[in-house]
Amino acid sequence: MGRSKATVVFCLCLRLWLEGHNLRELLRLADKPRASFRAKAEAKAKAKAKAKAKARARANAKALAAAKASALAGATVFFTVLLAVPILLTSCRGRTVLDADRSKISKKHVVGQLSKSAGGAGHGETGLAGNEAGLSAAAKLWFTRADGDRLAYVSESLDYPRPFDTTAQAVSFAMTALLAGPRAQSQDPAPSSEIPQGTQLIAVTEDKASGAITVDLSRQFVQGGGVDSFEARLEQVKRTIASVAIGRAVYLNVQGERLTASGDGLEVKQPICGEAAENPGSN
Repeated sequence: MGRSKATVVFCLCLRLWLEGHNLRELLRLADKPRASFRAKAEAKAKAKAKAKAKARARANAKALAAAKASALAGATVFFTVLLAVPILLTSCRGRTVLDADRSKISKKHVVGQLSKSAGGAGHGETGLAGNEAGLSAAAKLWFTRADGDRLAYVSESLDYPRPFDTTAQAVSFAMTALLAGPRAQSQDPAPSSEIPQGTQLIAVTEDKASGAITVDLSRQFVQGGGVDSFEARLEQVKRTIASVAIGRAVYLNVQGERLTASGDGLEVKQPICGEAAENPGSN
């Protein structure tokens, strides 16, 4: 009886051991597909990460190529401008270049200088008509105009609004109109003026004893533009006054002082028109 119990117990234990072994085997077999799925998923994730890395590398390469192309284009433009500017400056040498306020000017050639006729003051294109009182029939205002690589002088006739009693009144009328600038803007190219904007006529006086005329301008007249511009603006004043004060000595002041030189050291001979008076005074 005891042996039978022992046998039964042994058989039960053997059965349990076998069942447990089979269960582990079954579990192992059941887990095998899941392990394969995990391996495939990991391989897929690695492949995706590798593709992303390649895409980033391609994007970085494109960005680097674009940056190099932009830098190359900038360098090309810079050196093109660097080489073109001297060529343009050389080709424009001798041409008039005016800025917005018409007071600054580059190197140019001035044509049509004022000349004197046998009868006194005059200009290179037409003679000056006058009457017994020494006044012309109308004021002739002189301006400048580009003529190729030169600067030419052009005139505008302006009738007097009324008869003037004195030459000083006529000169004051002509100078006021000259400082206002050209009126004939329909011409091509349009006339301009080398007289700086803001220049004002302070006074025009007449010496009773000598008959000399003194024109007093504000200090803007001598500011900016360089020697060539100053010569041109002075020539405008000379020609305009010469068309009005026929045969009179005319002196030019700036802020009440006799003008003897420009801001660039260019000498100004006085009187600017006519022959020197014996006692012209300073104003």
